[in-house]
Amino acid sequence: MDRHYRVVVAEPNGDHAAAGGARPADILARQLRDAGIEVIFAGAGLGPSEVAEAALQEDADAVALAVLPGRSPAGWPATVEAFAAAVAAALAQREMDAVAVAVGDGHDPHFLGRLHLD
Repeated sequence: MDRHYRVVVAEPNGDHAAAGGARPADILARQLRDAGIEVIFAGAGLGPSEVAEAALQEDADAVALAVLPGRSPAGWPATVEAFAAAVAAALAQREMDAVAVAVGDGHDPHFLGRLHLD
């Protein structure tokens, strides 16, 4: 990554803590920061439009939706995938189609690739 990237991190269903007390957004943010990416916390329990608005206001390159660690994409609830699709639609309404939306738990080594930041 040669350029400075900004990623909005949100917890779609307000998962507050995994075992050990770490919030999913904190775990995901650590992975992003370790990769040299600026992290902007949008918060937990926001709706898709609110997450998209945060991405617009922060001029974000991507949106990362944090889920509890240890779940594979196949194990994510359908509501998380629907939420991600709704965020993408809200971004498109704001003419921000180029902003990627990805779901992750901070432990997936392929997560950064799903953000399409190159």
